[in-house]
Amino acid sequence: SSKVCHFCIQNGIKTVMHCRYGCIPEDIKRPLYGKFLQKTMSLYDQIWVLDTRSEKTLKEYSALRDKVFVTPNSIHVDEGVEIGSSDYKHIAFIANLIPTKGLYELIEGFVKLGREDVKLSIVGTGQDGVIRYAKELAKSNLGKNIFFLGQLPNNEAVKFMQTVDILALPTYMPHEAFPISILEAMSLGKLVISTRWAAIGDMLTGVDGNPCGIFVEKKSVSDITHAIEWCLSFHNEADKIRQKAYEKVYNSYRMEIVYELYKQLYKRLF
Repeated sequence: SSKVCHFCIQNGIKTVMHCRYGCIPEDIKRPLYGKFLQKTMSLYDQIWVLDTRSEKTLKEYSALRDKVFVTPNSIHVDEGVEIGSSDYKHIAFIANLIPTKGLYELIEGFVKLGREDVKLSIVGTGQDGVIRYAKELAKSNLGKNIFFLGQLPNNEAVKFMQTVDILALPTYMPHEAFPISILEAMSLGKLVISTRWAAIGDMLTGVDGNPCGIFVEKKSVSDITHAIEWCLSFHNEADKIRQKAYEKVYNSYRMEIVYELYKQLYKRLF
């Protein structure tokens, strides 16, 4: 990376480093790796990151301060999606079945809820041991109101998401970045329950600065239970949050918006 950048500098070629992962604040503070990363980044004309958390961290370094820009991921968003009322009784986890995605805590929190009329669908694949333990956590709910649906092709997963009320992704995965499943849920007008980890804090903050999703603390089973209970109890308020989430994805993450941001940043190079 640094060799390529030196070549570009010698030949008058402008450079952009795309950092499309979510643990930059942790990496740059690692003793040796962080110094190398900081030195390499300083060679580039621009550094593009996914979230304000990464932006704020990198701007603490004077050599990087004027080079860092937030460039989020994008998604196609249909105009005028109707956000109708919901009863919030169908929750889905749609991701690889990895413990640090908050899978175990979600299942425990759902079981703790104790509602037979509420359903949890788990979509994704993972190691046999993870799936086995997750099913053990489901206890007697397995096959009654907790269902493991396996992996679905992306287009089928999106169609399935249209049938649910809540996407739950209480992730704390170290290399989490900008979960596409959350963008898809927002674009479909679904409610999202997640953590403030990686770029998710930005994603679920509405254009008015207030939450457009339900935040839970990392690894907190009780927070997950309470978040679901709140949705079941306060339908109107939850409906308004879904509307704000759709407005956020339409105004901030729609492909046309993000591509225009790219164009403007490229123009700044010259």
